[in-house]
Amino acid sequence: MLTGTSLLFQTQRGTLQTAVLIAKIPSSGQFPWLVCLGLDNGWYVLSHKDIRVIGTEIPQLTDYPYPAELTLRPGSFLRGTGQTAAITALLRTMSEPTPNPETTTPLSRWLRSFSP
Repeated sequence: MLTGTSLLFQTQRGTLQTAVLIAKIPSSGQFPWLVCLGLDNGWYVLSHKDIRVIGTEIPQLTDYPYPAELTLRPGSFLRGTGQTAAITALLRTMSEPTPNPETTTPLSRWLRSFSP
C-alpha cells in the first residue's frame, strides 16, 4: 500500500471511516503502523488490523507531512487544522474507497457472487 492511498478503516468504536494513508512508520512488529488523515479532519495511527478496504492512490497526497505532535502508536488521534480541513473537503468529493482488484482475494470474490 502506497502513501496517498484511500482506505476504509474501523475505528475503536466499531464505525467505518474513510481516510487517506499519509505515512508508514516502523512498528515493533512485522507490519508498519499507518498514519492516516480521516474525512473527519482527524489524524489516526492505525495498525494493519484496522484496515477494511484499500482503495486507489491519490497522487497529490503522496508527500504530505503529518503533525509532529501526533503520538505514533495505534489508536492515537489528533484533531486536524484548517489546512487539513481543505484536504478533507477535497476527499469528500471523491467516492468511498472500493476494493482494489489487487487486494481482492478469490474467497471474497466468491462470497460477493452470492450477494444480490
